Order: sequence, then structure tokens, then C-alpha cells
Amino acid sequence: LREGQAEVAEGCQAVAGFGVGEIAALYAAGVVSFRQGLDIVKARGEALQEMSRSFEAEALIVRGLALDRLERHLKTVRQRHVEPDGEASVHIARFWCPEGYVCAGRRAAVLHLQEMLSSEEGAEVRLVPDHLPAANTPLAAEASARVAKVVGALIPKMNPPRCDLYLNKTGWRVPRGRSPHAFAEALAAQLAS
Repeated sequence: LREGQAEVAEGCQAVAGFGVGEIAALYAAGVVSFRQGLDIVKARGEALQEMSRSFEAEALIVRGLALDRLERHLKTVRQRHVEPDGEASVHIARFWCPEGYVCAGRRAAVLHLQEMLSSEEGAEVRLVPDHLPAANTPLAAEASARVAKVVGALIPKMNPPRCDLYLNKTGWRVPRGRSPHAFAEALAAQLAS
């Protein structure tokens, strides 16, 4: 865009992205160089791939169900599928829209949740195919820590954003010109939130 329509690129007021798109937003805002963005994407991909080998996971799209009803079902499933460390085995990974969610976690717990929700009138429930399902949940904490190391090493080389930046983890607006030190922790933690 900068090459073909520089005035449009320079007039950008704000950027945002989800997952890898957040890294693209960092590049578009001038926070990271293209190479630094690739380093973060590489670390993220490798960490998620390693996580996918460490346990069987699934993700489930749920639409048409009130949050309080979904949380009641999650509580029931979590009581039956508790991890050795006490961590819950299924979580709401994303809020897509009103009464629209992605739940993700360990395969057995997600399949149990799917079975429970299938009897909910008006709810649409289906597994997400070809997906790294436990990202954006506490189950991705180890993967997030690996990415955080890469982000942490890049902080001194990062630039303040040249336009407003909206972050996944918090949804907060990072104003143009803010030091990367002020928002680097939220960048590093987005994979496990």
C-alpha cells in the first residue's frame, strides 16, 4: 500500500488484528520491521505446533446460546475433566459476536461440551476443522511464554506506533506515539488469553 498509495497508508488512523493479524498490525503501525514481524510469527507458529503435539485438543463454535447458559455447561464439564495441575480443560477462547463463541481445550472435554450443548434449543454447535484449537486459552500458557521471550528481546528495537493500535488481549487503544514498553506485555500474553 505504501508503494502504490502512499497517501492512504500515511493517513491510516488505526490498525488492529487477531492472531497473526495482530503482528501484521504491528508492522502496519511501524512498531516492528518486516523481519521482526517474521521472527514473532515464526516463534508463534513453532510454539503452537509444539503445543499441538503435547495433547489432543479441539475447538467448538457455539452460536445462539446466552453466556450464562454456556458458562453453566462449562462448569459441569470442567468438574468432570480437571487437569492434574488443577487447570480447567476447556475454555471460552473467543467471543465472536453476541451469543457467539469459540470454546477450546482438551479433546475429551470439548467433545463432552459438544454433546451437552447439542440438546440446547436454538444453539448451533459444531467442531472447528483444521484448527490449532487451544490457542487463546490458558492451556497455551507455555506457548505464550515462548513467544513472550521473542517479543521481550525485540522491545528495545520496537518503535512507537505511528497510528492508534488496538490489541487482542485487552481491546485497549494504544495511542499513536506510545512507547512499546507500555503494551509489550499485552502483546506477549495474547496467545494464552
